[in-house]
Amino acid sequence: MRYPHHWTRQSLRYESPLGTFISNSLQSLRESDAGCERWALRNGARMETTVFGLYLTALLVALSYYDFKAFFLPDRLTLLLALGGAAHAFVIHDPAPLEAFIGAVLAALLLGSVAAFYKKWRGVDGLGFGDVKLLAAGALWIGPWGLGPALCVATFSALLVIGFVTLAQGAWKRDRLLPFGPFLALGILSVWLAGNFN
Repeated sequence: MRYPHHWTRQSLRYESPLGTFISNSLQSLRESDAGCERWALRNGARMETTVFGLYLTALLVALSYYDFKAFFLPDRLTLLLALGGAAHAFVIHDPAPLEAFIGAVLAALLLGSVAAFYKKWRGVDGLGFGDVKLLAAGALWIGPWGLGPALCVATFSALLVIGFVTLAQGAWKRDRLLPFGPFLALGILSVWLAGNFN
């Protein structure tokens, strides 16, 4: 079949009503496919983050329970927390593996120094080594930049509990012990949630 000289098969294909319909349909399918791919990638990443979040929450709740009950943070649970934090850094990359490692080292040095200074000053343990290991393991999840906010949340929440007990009972006994692990756990979880579900 011969076409007028100003027609081409390409123009006929796309400028005719049927060609325009087919072209628009194909374009819509391509855009839909790209949208589905972006949705899958985004929701796949969100699913990974949710799984890690449930893992982190379960371990922190278990550690808090043991510390409240017996002033004891089991090493096996702290180790699982650290391993999960390392996996989180390699899979989620927030923080990146190097940042996570730096955060763990800084956490151990910082809280370890505070514990040593308090013991030298007061002659008794103010922070157990379990608290130091807990913060170091938690730092693998929140990185060096999350340490300050996590410690602020932990300290403020502990002071709130002390203030509430003091108001309720009239005084805080000097020999009364308060486990710091649950408050560290709250600080770690709060910072992680703020960074991943804001």
